[in-house]
Amino acid sequence: MPSARFAAQAIHENISTIAAEEDSDDDDVTLLNMPTTISLDDNDNEDEDEVLELTSQRKRRHSADHDYEEGGEGENNEDGQEDDEDEGPPSTKRRQIDGDNEEGTADADEDGEDDDIGADPAPAKKRVDPARPPVLPASPLATCDIEFTALIFTAEAMKKPKSSHKPIPKVFTLESDAPWTTMKTRLRPLIRAVFKPATLKFEEYNITFVVPRKVTTAMPLVSSDNFKHLLKHAVKIKNDPTAKITIEPIPDTSTKENEEASPKAKKGKGTKICNMQDILLANGALNAKISTLRERWLCPTPNGHCGSAHCFVHPNEIDHFPLSHAHFDSWAAAMLKGDSFVTIDKPPNNELFDKVNLQTLAARSPLLQRRLELAQKQPTNTVLQININIPPELLAFLCPAPALITPPAIAANGPKMLIPHGALPGPKLLIEEFCEHHALDDEICARFR
Repeated sequence: MPSARFAAQAIHENISTIAAEEDSDDDDVTLLNMPTTISLDDNDNEDEDEVLELTSQRKRRHSADHDYEEGGEGENNEDGQEDDEDEGPPSTKRRQIDGDNEEGTADADEDGEDDDIGADPAPAKKRVDPARPPVLPASPLATCDIEFTALIFTAEAMKKPKSSHKPIPKVFTLESDAPWTTMKTRLRPLIRAVFKPATLKFEEYNITFVVPRKVTTAMPLVSSDNFKHLLKHAVKIKNDPTAKITIEPIPDTSTKENEEASPKAKKGKGTKICNMQDILLANGALNAKISTLRERWLCPTPNGHCGSAHCFVHPNEIDHFPLSHAHFDSWAAAMLKGDSFVTIDKPPNNELFDKVNLQTLAARSPLLQRRLELAQKQPTNTVLQININIPPELLAFLCPAPALITPPAIAANGPKMLIPHGALPGPKLLIEEFCEHHALDDEICARFR
């Protein structure tokens, strides 16, 4: 026969199992947990028999409750007779049996008690939860119009303080299922209208977007993934979905580097101004003549057809003769020899001034005037001259065969020319530049390729 302590442990395990199966009834759990407080002594056989009998009765009561749930009738486990109070639930019978056991009126056989200890408890009945309604798949979101507000900042506005930035607003509308190419097509004319670039490139602009109450931090808008992220959050706005796009020109780093380098160049060693005492007397007189000539022969028509700030113009002539540094040096050096040769209004006679009118020089230069007079006073030739005329028919056999007559060349501005003579070819452009210049879509540009 097992010891009382081992029996108590086995009883406790069986009772806990039964209590777990009947956890829906709070009263049953309280009754089934009562044996855990019974203290046993190894030498007290009467207490051990009483505990085993109590366990056997509770197992039979649990079996009766199980039959009652399936529609069976409760039976008395002691003598097999029907109880007068069968109409009540098994919980009422359980309380009556527990009361009898507490009074010590029930006895049991030791062999039967041992068999009950090793018996497995009845399997618990699974509770079937009511069927849940099937979850319907989410319906696809309907397309809606999204209002975009483009804020375009010019380069002049970006140079001002941030509080003084005044953008140029532009408003347009797109559907929520529009592709990225459609967005770029809508942004191109807006950028051209403000910046007027020769070639539009999105890489030269900082484009960001913000969705009210959804995306509060400025996010870049440079690819299709960025545009999908914008639409994903914009459609979450139930009434009048909107989004804000900011366009700013990226400053030219090369210009900034040049501006930063220019102050450093000023700090360097500058050009030293020569002192008048350090200049030789001859050079000083030459510089004075050059200054006088520059002041005298300023071009009367600045930015004219001559293309020079200083030019020689004779009162009787219309054409301008441009003067360079070499012309001024030669003219000033000739003036140092005296006014009999060269004056401030009469240039020298050398190779630098050959293009000046010869008649003007002849009238002013004594040497040229003398030579012209000698050429006119030369005596005429008195030798007898005989002229003989021979008909061309007599000399035909001596002449070579005539060349083939070729058709005349078509005039440059003739009617057979496809392009008129005055028309000039346009600039040579790449396909991408041509599409951007005429605001063509990327799909049309791809077909041209």
